[in-house]
Amino acid sequence: MSSTIWNSLFGTSDSKEDLEGPSSLSEDACGDLVHSLVRLGYLSNIVPSLDGKSFITHDQLSKDIIIQLEKRNGRVCLLDLPKVLNANLSDIQDRIHDLVRSKPGAMVLVQDELLKVEYLNNMTAQMNEELTRQGYLTTIDQCRKHKLDIDFMRQFLKDRVGGVIPGQWDTVDRGLVIAPQFLEKEKAALLKALNDLKEPTSLQTLRSRHVVQDQLFYGLCDLLSKDNLELPGLFRGTNDQGIFAPHSYEQQQTEWIETFFKNNGFIGKGHPTPRVSIN
Repeated sequence: MSSTIWNSLFGTSDSKEDLEGPSSLSEDACGDLVHSLVRLGYLSNIVPSLDGKSFITHDQLSKDIIIQLEKRNGRVCLLDLPKVLNANLSDIQDRIHDLVRSKPGAMVLVQDELLKVEYLNNMTAQMNEELTRQGYLTTIDQCRKHKLDIDFMRQFLKDRVGGVIPGQWDTVDRGLVIAPQFLEKEKAALLKALNDLKEPTSLQTLRSRHVVQDQLFYGLCDLLSKDNLELPGLFRGTNDQGIFAPHSYEQQQTEWIETFFKNNGFIGKGHPTPRVSIN
């Protein structure tokens, strides 16, 4: 096979002396020889270095990538590796794809970054600390804090909320995660504020009073609107266009109408009724 390789690279020689005499190859010629062997498929497990002066095996390049991943606390940008490893980006990408396939669950590729599962576990722990301390967290804030793609973060949270992240999704804002204890605390605070209302009040006005955490307001309104036993009135409309009408106010209006009818025996069309004011 060696003669076949040689002939493929350099052809045949017509000189007997060329074949029998001593021979040597320059450094450049050796490099060209190895490049040709790689191109022809005789050396399939090595790749040229970035500067073209050496070669590296696939196994060694994979090991070097893992070393850099460890040095950088489990997260490395692929674009930083060519200069550090003296390897072409395309070869690095090939090795990383192979690593991810061969070690399922041990590491993930997120756009141009390689992350170890330990890094993701640490990220989960940080989120749990924030959820305990603050009571809620948002997908957007987590993207900014951890500098990760929004689509990845959505899936990351979706896979963990209600499990290793002991929270629940807001019913209105699907990018908001709330701790159950904090949700009950805020729900009680909003319910108290609703009980204190004496007349119809716009939700926008009520929100501006900051009786609960601003991001949770409309989600809490949605939850309370489904709990008719606790709610001291009715929500009419949603979000900034909605109002809350207390039962006590509607009862007062009903009593006024009944009293007027009892005293006068009629209620004429267009007859003045109690003025409805919305704060």
